[in-house]
Amino acid sequence: MAAWSGSARIINLLLEKGADVNALDQSTRKPLNYASTKDAVELLVNAGAEVNVQNIAWNRPPLSDAAMHGFSDAVAALLDRGANIQVVDFVNCTPLHWAVWSGSAETVLVLIQRGADIHYRDDWGRAPLAWAEHWDYPQVASLLKQKMAETPFKPDK
Repeated sequence: MAAWSGSARIINLLLEKGADVNALDQSTRKPLNYASTKDAVELLVNAGAEVNVQNIAWNRPPLSDAAMHGFSDAVAALLDRGANIQVVDFVNCTPLHWAVWSGSAETVLVLIQRGADIHYRDDWGRAPLAWAEHWDYPQVASLLKQKMAETPFKPDK
């Protein structure tokens, strides 16, 4: 929960007391899966947290969890630390899919600017735009449409 709070003071205190940055909770998530701020990401990664680890239950990495909650600063920090922008979880959703699910246009923009594949389809055959329209997030849908106009879909050969 310290990582969720984003409090550098609390995270530092726990680290000084020997907290394990790679400990699993009951849902097989590690502290980095809960990081809500750039400071939380930096402190945990500097202490040895694994950036691209995927939890056992959902095969979801910290980047997807941060995107799912609309934590744009944490998303940017994870990408700066080498997080895989195109990683997929158990239903083939990318961090961009989860950012769309959150409704956070700011988080979607961070991922788009960093090169997320806007055309990638999940196990339901839906690209991020389909989810933005399904959940009625017009600002997010507009961002995706703008990027799609700049980056037309090119099917695999």
